[in-house]
Amino acid sequence: MMNGQEKKLNQLENKVQQLEQFIAENRKAFESKPAVEVKGSLEIKAIKTIPISLSQLIKIYNDVPKILEEYLIGVNLTEESYRQQNKSSILLAEAPRANYWIIATEENQQLNYWLFPNGNITINLIRVTSIRSLFEFQGQELTNSTEYIVEKPAEVLIMPNGKQWQLKKQGILYLGRKNTTDETSSETQNKSSEKSLSMLVELLTLVDQGEKERQELKQQIVKLFQEKSQDSLKISQLSQETAKFQSIITELNLKISELNHQERIDHQTGIKTYNYSLENEQFLHEYPTLPKKKYAGFWRRVLAALIDSIPIIIIGFVIAVGSSLLYDHLYFEMDYNYDTANVISFIVFIPAFIVSIWLYSALMESSALQATLGKLVTRIIVTDVKGKRISFGKATARFFGKIISVLTIGIGFIMVGITRKKQGLHDKMAGCLVLTKKEEG
Repeated sequence: MMNGQEKKLNQLENKVQQLEQFIAENRKAFESKPAVEVKGSLEIKAIKTIPISLSQLIKIYNDVPKILEEYLIGVNLTEESYRQQNKSSILLAEAPRANYWIIATEENQQLNYWLFPNGNITINLIRVTSIRSLFEFQGQELTNSTEYIVEKPAEVLIMPNGKQWQLKKQGILYLGRKNTTDETSSETQNKSSEKSLSMLVELLTLVDQGEKERQELKQQIVKLFQEKSQDSLKISQLSQETAKFQSIITELNLKISELNHQERIDHQTGIKTYNYSLENEQFLHEYPTLPKKKYAGFWRRVLAALIDSIPIIIIGFVIAVGSSLLYDHLYFEMDYNYDTANVISFIVFIPAFIVSIWLYSALMESSALQATLGKLVTRIIVTDVKGKRISFGKATARFFGKIISVLTIGIGFIMVGITRKKQGLHDKMAGCLVLTKKEEG
């Protein structure tokens, strides 16, 4: 039986050593800041608090008091208190060879100081007088060397000088070990000790994890704030660009009004007349089915393109928002790293934007309207060379032909102002004409 108990005690001692090593390695995560009490202008440094409840503290002290050595101050009765034994003014002071320990806990932001007998000594007849002034005795009769259990520690108050503690309330000691002769009790005590150790290790682990999570959360908050600042700047820039476009559109609308004012109507016949050039007469001779229509000029088409930039910007903004949401999903929910999430969202944005403006242009120009919103405002339409409605395929070819016009450093667009039929390079490639819409007189 003794061998079995010795084996369990050895195992328990090994666990204590492992726990001490763990505490040493994780001391920064476990230790709280030293508490400070201020009395007037005097600053008093207090002992480190241990982050457990009083009941847990008592249990650990009774089972494995050695664990608490990191969190205590050793004290003895002052000489005056030892001689007087006056319970109303018992004082204790820090001492190198201490008979008592003071351990601090914190509850509801209130520091509590608890007094325990030194866990490495036993109570004997020599110490009984001083101990009785601090603790009440229960249990068996006191002998020369008696073991004990702390039922409740004594409560003490720190003095203004920060070097002494005054007894506030006596503690309770149970003399002897309860059912110590019973083997089952011994096993229960070992299990209780192991449970206390496990509980403290778990607490240390939780504190460490909480600190790591707090740091990660702080980094995420900083990153989100930076991204929000960047988005606000982009929105401000977009608002400024929109204001510029609106100003340009206002000026162009005035020019359109001037152009419309130049068109004269024969009120007698109700037929609109124009100053046709030789080029217009040749066009009407080739296509007699298109009377009273003419090619849309360069500046009118520029105005239409500027007006079309408004819905295109809106489309781009909507797609950008979707791309941002995709980035958030990849980065925060699917754990992609920052660069990968950015690349994927950008790869999705570009094709989606191109497809959107292609469908906007091709569907509207091949519809019964034969024009995008900008062309509707400026009253111009897209037709084939015979003045008929174009197909979706021809509208698609015209849209992607604009890429060739861009690659020619804009020459493909300048051709609108210098060719006979006012065709750009993309118009010629798709076999299309852009005409002014016939107004009803």
